[in-house]
Amino acid sequence: NFRPVSTAVYQGTFAQTPRMRVLDIVSSAVNESAEVAADASTCNGLFLRVRRISATKAIVAFRDSTNNNVKLRLQSIAGSTPAPTGSVIDSMASTPGVSPQFMFDLIVLSTNRAVLVVPDDRAYADLMIAVFDVSGSSPVLLRAKRIRANNRVGMDVSAAKLDASTIYATWSGGGSLSVDAITIRITGDDQISISTVSENLDSLQVASTGYLACSALDSTHIMQVCRNAATYLSAKTVEVTV
Repeated sequence: NFRPVSTAVYQGTFAQTPRMRVLDIVSSAVNESAEVAADASTCNGLFLRVRRISATKAIVAFRDSTNNNVKLRLQSIAGSTPAPTGSVIDSMASTPGVSPQFMFDLIVLSTNRAVLVVPDDRAYADLMIAVFDVSGSSPVLLRAKRIRANNRVGMDVSAAKLDASTIYATWSGGGSLSVDAITIRITGDDQISISTVSENLDSLQVASTGYLACSALDSTHIMQVCRNAATYLSAKTVEVTV
């Protein structure tokens, strides 16, 4: 989100494309811009992300409604007017198998780099981590890495930025059938380095879209939340060693 300007992304009711507005926050009033199509692709309304890159730039990610592939498009912010720039990129165009309908996350590390963390087809891998150059008008894929997470059931992903090169990623339904997590480090030459998987951070978690999230408190602490098997909110602070 921008402050005092925010962005919102949602599915259009008519064309079913990802739609975007800029929200100007003045005192206690919220003024919305005109609605703009963030991209011309039809999207799955359950899986949308918008992230701030700078005061004049954002990136939108969404699952398309044709094959559930995650697509990304950069957006310019001129005053209170959003507009798509360049071209859309299909981050999973070369991925074998079928892209599953589960939560993904998108983290902006800097004005030059963004990282996508998305569930992959479990016949080939379980988690794809992709680094994009977002310095121009279109996202450019620099590197992608697929890792095994021993996925057995629905796998939703949430991620948070710890510092300018490190990301915490958590998911449901891994090998422990609970909540698991890793840390991801992006090196200066865009290599992807991952930690050992930490299993069973929260047990008996309900694997259902929208029931898992995390947020960074600082560079070494994460607030981890999920809906547990008793259907109650489970929230805890996780200490991260990076």
